[in-house]
Amino acid sequence: AAERNDESAQNYLGLMYEKGRGGLTKDVSQAIFWYRKAADKGYASAQNNLAIIYLASDPDLRNPRAALDYAQKAVAAFKYNPVFLSTLAAAYYAEGHFEKAVETQHLVIALVPDGQKADHDARLNMYERALAVSKQEAKPRSTFPVSP
Repeated sequence: AAERNDESAQNYLGLMYEKGRGGLTKDVSQAIFWYRKAADKGYASAQNNLAIIYLASDPDLRNPRAALDYAQKAVAAFKYNPVFLSTLAAAYYAEGHFEKAVETQHLVIALVPDGQKADHDARLNMYERALAVSKQEAKPRSTFPVSP
Protein backbone atom coordinates (compact mmCIF):
# COMPACT_ATOMS: atom_id res chain seq x y z
CA ALA A 1 0.00 0.00 0.00
CA ALA A 2 2.87 2.40 0.81
CA GLU A 3 4.38 1.85 -2.62
CA ARG A 4 0.96 2.57 -4.17
CA ASN A 5 1.09 6.11 -2.76
CA ASP A 6 -1.24 5.53 0.19
CA GLU A 7 -0.24 8.34 2.59
CA SER A 8 -1.51 6.54 5.67
CA ALA A 9 0.47 3.41 4.78
CA GLN A 10 3.57 5.50 4.05
CA ASN A 11 3.27 7.19 7.43
CA TYR A 12 2.77 3.82 9.15
CA LEU A 13 5.79 2.33 7.37
CA GLY A 14 7.82 5.35 8.48
CA LEU A 15 6.74 4.70 12.06
CA MET A 16 7.68 1.03 11.79
CA TYR A 17 11.15 1.95 10.52
CA GLU A 18 11.56 4.67 13.15
CA LYS A 19 10.70 2.29 16.01
CA GLY A 20 12.08 -0.94 14.50
CA ARG A 21 8.74 -2.75 14.59
CA GLY A 22 6.93 -5.26 12.42
CA GLY A 23 10.07 -7.24 11.68
CA LEU A 24 11.87 -4.16 10.32
CA THR A 25 15.25 -3.05 11.58
CA LYS A 26 15.25 0.43 13.08
CA ASP A 27 16.33 2.78 10.30
CA VAL A 28 15.67 6.48 10.78
CA SER A 29 16.73 7.40 7.25
CA GLN A 30 14.09 4.99 5.88
CA ALA A 31 11.59 6.45 8.34
CA ILE A 32 12.35 9.94 7.03
CA PHE A 33 12.01 8.70 3.44
CA TRP A 34 8.53 7.28 4.03
CA TYR A 35 7.35 10.12 6.27
CA ARG A 36 8.47 12.62 3.64
CA LYS A 37 6.52 10.83 0.88
CA ALA A 38 3.34 11.13 2.96
CA ALA A 39 4.14 14.62 4.25
CA ASP A 40 4.70 15.96 0.75
CA LYS A 41 1.12 14.95 -0.03
CA GLY A 42 -0.13 16.92 2.97
CA TYR A 43 -0.50 14.03 5.44
CA ALA A 44 -0.43 15.90 8.76
CA SER A 45 0.66 12.99 10.97
CA ALA A 46 3.69 12.41 8.75
CA GLN A 47 4.49 16.13 8.87
CA ASN A 48 4.35 16.02 12.66
CA ASN A 49 6.48 12.85 12.77
CA LEU A 50 9.13 14.51 10.60
CA ALA A 51 9.10 17.57 12.84
CA ILE A 52 9.74 15.34 15.86
CA ILE A 53 12.65 13.61 14.15
CA TYR A 54 14.15 16.98 13.18
CA LEU A 55 13.91 18.10 16.82
CA ALA A 56 16.06 15.14 17.88
CA SER A 57 19.21 15.67 19.89
CA ASP A 58 21.20 13.66 17.33
CA PRO A 59 23.21 16.33 15.47
CA ASP A 60 23.02 14.32 12.25
CA LEU A 61 19.22 14.59 12.31
CA ARG A 62 18.60 17.87 14.13
CA ASN A 63 17.16 20.56 11.89
CA PRO A 64 15.00 23.02 13.88
CA ARG A 65 14.12 25.06 10.78
CA ALA A 66 12.73 21.99 8.97
CA ALA A 67 11.00 20.91 12.19
CA LEU A 68 9.24 24.26 12.41
CA ASP A 69 8.21 24.11 8.77
CA TYR A 70 6.70 20.63 9.08
CA ALA A 71 5.07 21.38 12.45
CA GLN A 72 3.42 24.50 11.01
CA LYS A 73 2.05 22.45 8.11
CA ALA A 74 0.61 19.82 10.46
CA VAL A 75 -1.06 22.48 12.63
CA ALA A 76 -2.42 24.24 9.54
CA ALA A 77 -4.29 21.04 8.74
CA PHE A 78 -5.51 20.40 12.31
CA LYS A 79 -5.46 23.68 14.19
CA TYR A 80 -6.57 22.34 17.58
CA ASN A 81 -4.69 19.03 17.71
CA PRO A 82 -2.75 19.20 21.01
CA VAL A 83 -0.12 16.70 19.82
CA PHE A 84 0.66 18.75 16.73
CA LEU A 85 0.55 21.99 18.72
CA SER A 86 2.95 20.57 21.29
CA THR A 87 5.41 19.72 18.51
CA LEU A 88 4.96 23.23 17.10
CA ALA A 89 5.73 24.76 20.51
CA ALA A 90 8.89 22.64 20.75
CA ALA A 91 9.91 23.72 17.25
CA TYR A 92 9.37 27.39 18.11
CA TYR A 93 11.52 26.86 21.20
CA ALA A 94 14.27 25.12 19.20
CA GLU A 95 14.33 28.02 16.75
CA GLY A 96 14.52 30.60 19.55
CA HIS A 97 10.96 31.92 19.09
CA PHE A 98 10.27 31.71 22.81
CA GLU A 99 7.23 33.99 22.88
CA LYS A 100 5.48 31.86 20.24
CA ALA A 101 6.51 28.70 22.11
CA VAL A 102 4.90 30.03 25.30
CA GLU A 103 1.73 31.13 23.49
CA THR A 104 1.38 27.78 21.69
CA GLN A 105 2.07 25.77 24.85
CA HIS A 106 -0.71 27.66 26.66
CA LEU A 107 -3.08 26.48 23.93
CA VAL A 108 -1.84 22.89 24.34
CA ILE A 109 -2.53 23.01 28.08
CA ALA A 110 -6.04 24.33 27.44
CA LEU A 111 -6.73 21.41 25.08
CA VAL A 112 -5.28 18.39 26.92
CA PRO A 113 -7.13 16.42 29.62
CA ASP A 114 -6.27 17.24 33.24
CA GLY A 115 -4.19 14.06 33.62
CA GLN A 116 -1.79 15.26 30.91
CA LYS A 117 -1.35 18.84 32.05
CA ALA A 118 1.68 18.27 34.36
CA ASP A 119 4.06 17.30 31.55
CA HIS A 120 2.88 20.21 29.43
CA ASP A 121 3.17 22.59 32.40
CA ALA A 122 6.82 21.56 32.77
CA ARG A 123 7.45 22.38 29.12
CA LEU A 124 5.68 25.70 29.53
CA ASN A 125 7.94 26.54 32.48
CA MET A 126 11.01 25.74 30.36
CA TYR A 127 9.75 27.95 27.52
CA GLU A 128 8.90 30.79 29.94
CA ARG A 129 12.38 30.63 31.51
CA ALA A 130 13.97 30.83 28.06
CA LEU A 131 11.74 33.79 27.20
CA ALA A 132 12.70 35.59 30.42
CA VAL A 133 16.41 35.03 29.79
CA SER A 134 16.10 36.19 26.17
CA LYS A 135 14.34 39.38 27.28
CA GLN A 136 16.98 40.01 29.93
CA GLU A 137 19.77 39.56 27.39
CA ALA A 138 18.02 41.87 24.92
CA LYS A 139 17.92 44.80 27.35
CA PRO A 140 20.21 47.65 26.36
CA ARG A 141 23.24 47.99 28.56
CA SER A 142 25.12 51.10 29.45
CA THR A 143 28.38 51.50 27.58
CA PHE A 144 29.86 53.22 30.63
CA PRO A 145 30.64 51.47 33.88
CA VAL A 146 28.38 52.54 36.69
CA SER A 147 30.37 53.71 39.70
CA PRO A 148 29.20 52.74 43.18
